Amino acid sequence: MMKLQIYEETVRNLLRSGANMETIFLYTKDYFGLSCCLSFQMPEGYENAFGLYDPLIQTLFLNQNLPITSSIHPLYYFLHELRHAIQYSCPELFSQEIRISLPYVVQYDGACFKMENGRWLSTHLDGEQSWFTELYLSLPYELDANQFALTILSNTTAAQLYPSQLEQLRNLWLPKCRYFSPAETWGILSQTFETIDRQIKV
Repeated sequence: MMKLQIYEETVRNLLRSGANMETIFLYTKDYFGLSCCLSFQMPEGYENAFGLYDPLIQTLFLNQNLPITSSIHPLYYFLHELRHAIQYSCPELFSQEIRISLPYVVQYDGACFKMENGRWLSTHLDGEQSWFTELYLSLPYELDANQFALTILSNTTAAQLYPSQLEQLRNLWLPKCRYFSPAETWGILSQTFETIDRQIKV
């Protein structure tokens, strides 16, 4: 945990001093010994996504073609995806819940994936989009990445210049707890992972 805390404080200081994304990316690679790449060309099927980290090819994708309302938005999505790169490359630095959930992906439409033996296996669960949106936002690694980006940005000049945009990001990406409480989240996610495992192995 201390390693992460030292890193986070350094990133805050880099941003305060005006460092750009490339500088932070290179520092992160060196600090954690990552071998990932940074690409601004979104992969096929993700043209409308803000960003993506693909652990199979160790590449962080950022979409520069989407309209932005302030400089805080690209920084937010960069920090979010960068956190995923750290999670997948250094899982021992994170909680057990994050480590267990890392192979699983739950999307808004019920499409689900599990990373197994170097490939993504897919299945589909039935339910409302709002339910799966809540599940997605509650995934431990997503919650951690969102909280990381928000915490880092809250102490920067960008946050002072664009406080409403930062609050908008907070409201957009943190769970609303409409369907289950924080105390119930892990139990529901564990059941979802078990269902994904069952359906994939059928």
